[in-house]
Amino acid sequence: MKATVAVLILSVFLGASILAVTAEQARAESLRCGTKIVEVGENTGTLLASCGPPTYRVIAKYAGGESWYYDRGSVQFTKKVVTLGGKIIAIEDGEYGWTAPASPQM
Repeated sequence: MKATVAVLILSVFLGASILAVTAEQARAESLRCGTKIVEVGENTGTLLASCGPPTYRVIAKYAGGESWYYDRGSVQFTKKVVTLGGKIIAIEDGEYGWTAPASPQM
């Protein structure tokens, strides 16, 4: 009886861990811009239409790809979108953004 309860508890913790990792991966492989979500595999035209131009771009001349960086403000993580051949191949979280919030008008 005790072994069965221990196996059940272990199964629950294992299942919860798998769900947490899966949710984290899904979050890192997508970018929300307002009400739109852009995901790995979509084209850069969709990215531009949904999120607008990136804050800055880095071109990898040796590979023909680009890294697009979106600064989403100082309270959110920046997003790095890696493109190759007009397709999104990776979306990664960066550090917190560096854009300061607008100061109140006096």
